[in-house]
Amino acid sequence: MASKPNNLLESFIKQIPVVLIFIAGLMIICNTGNIFIAHLSVIAVINAIVILGIVMLTGVAGQVSVGQAAFFGLGAYVYAIMTVRLEAPFLVAFFSAALFTMLIAYCMGIPALQLRGYYLSLSTLAFGELVFILLRELRFLTGGTAGIRNIPYVCLMGQELKSPQLFFPLAWTCLILSIAFCRNLLSSRHGRALKVVQFDELLAGTVGVNVSWYKVNMFALSGFLAGMAGALYAGYMRFIVPGLFGLEASIMMLVMAFLGGVGNVWGSLVGAIIMVVVTVVLAPYQDWNTIIYGAVLLCLVVYFPKGIMGLCHLLYKMASEKYYKWKASAYLRGGGGNGIINSRKFN
Repeated sequence: MASKPNNLLESFIKQIPVVLIFIAGLMIICNTGNIFIAHLSVIAVINAIVILGIVMLTGVAGQVSVGQAAFFGLGAYVYAIMTVRLEAPFLVAFFSAALFTMLIAYCMGIPALQLRGYYLSLSTLAFGELVFILLRELRFLTGGTAGIRNIPYVCLMGQELKSPQLFFPLAWTCLILSIAFCRNLLSSRHGRALKVVQFDELLAGTVGVNVSWYKVNMFALSGFLAGMAGALYAGYMRFIVPGLFGLEASIMMLVMAFLGGVGNVWGSLVGAIIMVVVTVVLAPYQDWNTIIYGAVLLCLVVYFPKGIMGLCHLLYKMASEKYYKWKASAYLRGGGGNGIINSRKFN
């Protein structure tokens, strides 16, 4: 009985960094007077939610998806159609978009169980292109290449979120809650099972892990997060076109995931922030974006597979080892080691 309070206390302590980051983000962005910085912050946070899905699918479950932008686009269009044509309230449209994309991702994950490696990546790439074509050709529903315009402002508790400073707390809350959920999932028995699946699917099956169940549900989770981000994007930008959710967007999402660290949930936020800044810097070279993103992705996969968060973890580990070596040598120089040796001799 005494272990349950201890477990609850440990869980609460683990969430303290999440709460502190949440409060710090709100204080910094909501109090800034620069609309451009607040706008970039909202875009980075929305991108981070999508990247978190890639982290869970690729970095945790070991399934590489090249069509995440398709789920992002589906969520955006479901939200836009429900709010513009059905005049649904924000919460109804928001959760409908997230649940719809989760269902599509779950259905896609079932046949994907038969595929491995490059074949799985090609299937997700083909799915992304299929969704892109449907969004472009179903003019009666999606508006075709003209897209959907004049999406209503997000309205919560009677207040319309018209400015980036007002919209940021909503997007930031969704991201932090998603990260907290994923952190708890990874620290549970399901997270340990997923690590075994990532290491060796055959070994996971032999120890009683339902590999198919975990893989399909990771597809569903990544779809839910992408759909949620798509709904936020449509509600914030108030204008969407199919070109926003094509192959270039999928490549950029993979770059963000591997840049931040595909094996760390916080890598999604780090990668999204860096890529937003890089996108602004490379704005004069938009025609070369796909080539640049592809080259960066190749370099990251080959030379920095664990991304920035993995590099930070490595540097922290090296610094800790040097500190403990220095502490041990200082202890021996102070005579602590001789005391131990002499006591052993006399005993």
